Amino acid sequence: LDVAGFGDRWRFRDGAGRVTAVTAHGPVRSSNALALKSCALADLGIVVQARWIIGRELRSGALVDVFPDHEVTAATGDVGFDGAAAWLVHPSRAYVPLKVQRFADYLQRAFALGPPGDRGDA
Repeated sequence: LDVAGFGDRWRFRDGAGRVTAVTAHGPVRSSNALALKSCALADLGIVVQARWIIGRELRSGALVDVFPDHEVTAATGDVGFDGAAAWLVHPSRAYVPLKVQRFADYLQRAFALGPPGDRGDA
């Protein structure tokens, strides 16, 4: 599951807004969220995951937030610390079909109150 350079730079933001970046090292790296979740559940190490992916496991105690006083992200670019980043892939930026735009609007509304995994409805 080795994907060189993918998600190996983790950024931590504390309650005061200070950001610290570290380079993560380990025997397993993956760009697949479900594979990473399985690795964490198998006690292979810690992972950075969106709460909507691991919400149930956090609530049940199967997984534990090891940095509860920090927001953490492995995302790059302008994706922040919201824990609910998602990408909608479609063929063209020049023309976005109305049904695709409506779906994107729906997703924004659905996640406006936070990730479904944090709301107890995932």
